[in-house]
Amino acid sequence: FMFNSFKDSAGDIWIGGVHSEVICYLAGEKRFKFFPSRPVRTFAEHSPGKILMACTYGLIMLDKQTGETEILMNGYLCHDILVKDNNICVATSGDGLIRYDFVERTIEKFTAENGLVSNHVNSIVYDEGSLWLGTENGLCRFGIEDGVATTYPSVYSLSKYPFNVNADIRLRNGELMLGTN
Repeated sequence: FMFNSFKDSAGDIWIGGVHSEVICYLAGEKRFKFFPSRPVRTFAEHSPGKILMACTYGLIMLDKQTGETEILMNGYLCHDILVKDNNICVATSGDGLIRYDFVERTIEKFTAENGLVSNHVNSIVYDEGSLWLGTENGLCRFGIEDGVATTYPSVYSLSKYPFNVNADIRLRNGELMLGTN
C-alpha cells in the first residue's frame, strides 16, 4: 500500500507505504532507486540529500546517496512531519506534538496537558509563527515560541471533527487546507 509520495529539492520523487520498499525516482537520471522496506507514513527533507521518514515506530533520517539510515526518535507512531530550521516537528498518535532539536538531539513533547485538544495529532502545517494541528478532537493552533495552544470552535464546530492523517497543505495564495472525515 502506498501511503505518501514526496518531491525533494532535487526534483526526485519518493514513494513509501506500509509493506514495501522505499522508492525514489531519480528524475535527472530517469531511473528508480530502491531502499529497504520501511513502514512510511510521510516524508520531509531536512537538508539536500537527507530525507526524513515518519514511520509507524519512529522518525528516521535516510541518506539519499549512501542509503544509510539513522533513527532519530524510536517508539512513536508518527503521522506527519514539519521541518522548521533545526527543529523537526512530528505529529504523533498518542504522544501529541513532538519537537526534535536536530542540533541538540533533544525531544520536547506537547500534549493535552499543555493545552492541545488531543494527544492524537494527525497533521501539521506551518503559518506565520504557528503550527496548525489537525487532531482526533479537532483543529488547534500552536504557538512555536510561546507554546500556547488555541482551539477554534465555530458554527460547524471545527473543534469536534477528527482531522485526517497527513491531510494538510499551504496553498500558493497562503490559505491553509486540512482534511477532515
